[in-house]
Amino acid sequence: MSLSFRLSTNMSGKYFPNNWQTIKEASDDAFQTCTFDEFIEWRADSWDIPENVSMIVRAEHYTKGGKLWRITEKYYKTLRGAENHIKKLIDQEEGTTFTIVDNHNLAVLEPADINDMLT
Repeated sequence: MSLSFRLSTNMSGKYFPNNWQTIKEASDDAFQTCTFDEFIEWRADSWDIPENVSMIVRAEHYTKGGKLWRITEKYYKTLRGAENHIKKLIDQEEGTTFTIVDNHNLAVLEPADINDMLT
């Protein structure tokens, strides 16, 4: 399944108003302070994946000339599905860079890394 969303003008369900004005008008005391390093550790060095997602695979597809052609991102409920997708892309395309994320790890596989593993 692809990670994507669709904007719809026909909204159904309950509307939840945006409260940006309340946050903008709040005093500095209303927010907990943190250093830049704490912020990076909290948000940039961590990620939250829903329980029903086993793995996310992002593939950067390049042309034969090395120019970025497109990026696809898919999520999988099972490890087997992710492995099958990665194997299929490796067999079909050269020069694809993979970013693979699960709840505990993040790995980037460059084309040279993949070639080394296959030989």
